[in-house]
Amino acid sequence: MKTQHWLQTLVVAGLLTTLPVTAQVTLPNSIEAFIQGGTQAALDLNETSTNYLFVKYGASPFSSARKSYFKFDFAGQTPNTNALLKLKFSTFTNNRRQHVQVWTLNQDYPGFTSPVLTWNGAQANETNGNGLLTSGALTATVRADFISPNAASQNAIVAIPPPWGDAIINGKIFLVLATVNDLTNDNNGTRITLNSTALEFTSIISGLPPTISSISNLTTTATQNSATNSFTVGDVEDGPNALAPVATSSNEAIVPSANVFFEGTGANRTVYVIGAAAGTATITVTVTDSSGNTADRLFTVTVLPLNFAPIVSTPAPTNTPLNTPVTVSFTTSDTETPATNLVVTGEVAAYSTAILSDVTFGSDASGTNRTVTVTPVNGANGVGVVKISVNDPEGNSTSVSFAVMVLAAPNVVFNDHFDYPAAQIGLFPGSANLWARRSVAAGAVNFSTQNGAAYIRPKSNADDGAALLAGGPYTPASRAVLYTKCTVTWIDVGAELATNSTGGFLNLSQTASSTSIQVADVATLTNSAPDGNFNLGLNDLAGVVQPNTNVAIPILGGPYTIVTRYDVAAAKSTLWVNATTEADPFVSVSDRATPVSINYVGLRQDLGMGYIYSDDLQVIVAITPLITSATLPTGGTVDIFFAAGATDAIGNFGVDSASAVTGPYGNVAATITSLGGGNFKATVPTVSAAQGYYRVKRLPVTF
Repeated sequence: MKTQHWLQTLVVAGLLTTLPVTAQVTLPNSIEAFIQGGTQAALDLNETSTNYLFVKYGASPFSSARKSYFKFDFAGQTPNTNALLKLKFSTFTNNRRQHVQVWTLNQDYPGFTSPVLTWNGAQANETNGNGLLTSGALTATVRADFISPNAASQNAIVAIPPPWGDAIINGKIFLVLATVNDLTNDNNGTRITLNSTALEFTSIISGLPPTISSISNLTTTATQNSATNSFTVGDVEDGPNALAPVATSSNEAIVPSANVFFEGTGANRTVYVIGAAAGTATITVTVTDSSGNTADRLFTVTVLPLNFAPIVSTPAPTNTPLNTPVTVSFTTSDTETPATNLVVTGEVAAYSTAILSDVTFGSDASGTNRTVTVTPVNGANGVGVVKISVNDPEGNSTSVSFAVMVLAAPNVVFNDHFDYPAAQIGLFPGSANLWARRSVAAGAVNFSTQNGAAYIRPKSNADDGAALLAGGPYTPASRAVLYTKCTVTWIDVGAELATNSTGGFLNLSQTASSTSIQVADVATLTNSAPDGNFNLGLNDLAGVVQPNTNVAIPILGGPYTIVTRYDVAAAKSTLWVNATTEADPFVSVSDRATPVSINYVGLRQDLGMGYIYSDDLQVIVAITPLITSATLPTGGTVDIFFAAGATDAIGNFGVDSASAVTGPYGNVAATITSLGGGNFKATVPTVSAAQGYYRVKRLPVTF
């Protein structure tokens, strides 16, 4: 690594006993400054030939970074570390904008002046985060954050807030300029002209300087009084009553210095501001003692525009039975307008008019707390989207959308026909986030909807979607059995099934998080399938796909009817393909060693599954019957009382009997009566043996 020796200059101005002394320290000729290059740390960068130092991030995705390192010698100086420290530099030709942080080392680093520079070896730079993670005991502290100039020959001044005395280590300050990883950074980087970098500080005249505590940042509205911040001041020689705070604004158009107001006496003071226009300003608060020593504190004021758009809460996705209006609550507000003066309107999304017919607002339509009633189209089921708009008298408007799922039958807990706009809208926004993205970030190829179906595509970075089931969560104690049904068409496979997929495209899950447990997980695979075909299977407890080999699916074709059954308490899944009843051939697997609650249905894009249209997705819940009591045999019959689901009918159940608890069991004629609320009675004849055994069963479901 080549280095450039810099000449020392020391400028001392205004040597008056009643005013602070301003001094400037640049790099003396015994001190070196150099560039380190992140992943290119070993690169030999010759500052002499370039005449500049580099601070930059590399090309997207910021694969390399370069930082500039300096050491400033404060020997013989008496800096006032309670006052501002200013970093000054000039930019070089072809300078570009960068988001830069100023760091100081927390310990001496004598190796910085050795002929062979080793700082880049000891410093473990974190390229992406610029956290300046260090090896051994080497640590650093962030001092300031700024956006560099984006033109050549600019003179930059960066304020490093006090107190900064801890940055002086054995009379020296070790300083680093490093970029922050964000899209502010231009690929060409900021170039700092050699022999231009300096630290400007205020010297102590006599005695000890005053002190001032930190001041919190403020957010306020233009022309309005801000909140009031508290802070403290002090001075050893003069006492706090002698100190008068003075404010200087970095942007007089946003917060004029005259609009910063101080109150209080003694050590305890307060400050508030009145912003003039929307924007951000940095306020420097200075106190000066009788000797001319100063103390500074910085705080940021964010001024919001006076005329705000109204605020409306977004109702959560909701559901309702067939032909049943549903009412949901929401709130409205506005910073400068009473809620009673806000006008609320609503409409059904154009692509949802086949499912939802009308939107009306309740009698409370003039307050903060409001309600909206959505009426489904008679006989229609599926997911529709409603848009609510709130308008203020100044013409500002805010809109939100929410989903209403109309359930096809009492035992249906989810149904979606995916009648959303085409690919450019996508599954998630198209459903007003009824479908939530389970993955942490969107994959390279996002979920979309095409031809009135969910379009699932193979991709290297999986994109997951999850939608909430009505009435959930379904716990192991609920005795719930969940049936998932959909129609699936493969439109393209190509080489996607060359190896078996272990990632499913249809599942149930515990939560909508990226780490959620997934069960009833349907995947594609080629094992045991004839040439030109593949099978569907279930991921089992060990993550191995177990195939349903009873139906071979041609590489291209469909639609195929896929049905899964998940017994929540048993943690066991079953899969049917193109079946009409539970009695048809199937494959079953154990999903979990310990059962968990289920609350979501999911779709997933992963490698190996082919290009799929999935449509008419429905989830049905059935409650396993539980015998609660039985009468003693009288008159040749037994009454068996059992509990099931509130939506169950008497035709859903049958009774088996046996003369021994181990069976064999056989069907027995039973008269079943509904007692209401999901409770039933089955009257059955007694068996011929001295002791009879009975079990209530659900009759096979038809698909």
